[in-house]
Amino acid sequence: MFPEREGDNRRVDVRELTLDGRAVRWRTAGSGAPLVLVHGLAGSWRWWRNVVPALAAAHEVHVLDLPRFRAGFAAGDAADWLGRWLDAAALERPVLVGHSLGGLLAAQVASRGSPRPSAIVLADPVGIPTGWSLSREALALASSLWTVPPRFLPVLVADSLRWGPAALLRGASAAVAADLRVDLGRVAVPALLLWGERDTLVPARLAESWHAALPDARLEVLAGVGHVPMVDAPSAFADAVLRFLEEIAGKRGEPAQARDVRAGDGRDPAAG
Repeated sequence: MFPEREGDNRRVDVRELTLDGRAVRWRTAGSGAPLVLVHGLAGSWRWWRNVVPALAAAHEVHVLDLPRFRAGFAAGDAADWLGRWLDAAALERPVLVGHSLGGLLAAQVASRGSPRPSAIVLADPVGIPTGWSLSREALALASSLWTVPPRFLPVLVADSLRWGPAALLRGASAAVAADLRVDLGRVAVPALLLWGERDTLVPARLAESWHAALPDARLEVLAGVGHVPMVDAPSAFADAVLRFLEEIAGKRGEPAQARDVRAGDGRDPAAG
């Protein structure tokens, strides 16, 4: 959950800046090296709330809501927007953690080199074609709903309605068509691939293709987990991320950050 206690260094703050003439608000918790959480299609900050406490025990966590895709802002513009937001927010060499379509955006930002993250974590990312027909893709989307924990369904429904059918269709079309295999060879930072073993939407067989395409990647498949690992298994997700970051910090000779790995499902006081 998002901590609420007075004096807790993981309590939530809300920040705001103007980008492309629009106000952008996001949530932060914790202190330390910056870590940015980027949700996928139909997502929001709510998808991350179970892992924020554990991550914020060792990092300054930034939880961002992506703009909805609309006329004048296509899915293909999102990676550039994310890069400009990182610059505007003055986040120096952050870790980018992206889920699904957010993983595609994190990988694109890393492949372009400016702004350059210090590392990326890609959770069940899209960006390498499944080879399926559109009807098979639609069937996979429907079947993935059966793996969603019942407690998460209200969040999924509310966020899907917030995005709206037109934005969802634009994003889904871009996700199905994306092929980053050439771009991934230009990613010059360490990467962690986290994949749900039971992901029916972006099947785990694609993990090996991502692993082979990234120059410096580790792969961890989470047993019994579906397409949304930070919801299905928040403790395992957060622990894997923190182990990875501690490992690369050790290789760079950086001091390890003290951490208290806990995960929950509480509320963000900034949400109202």
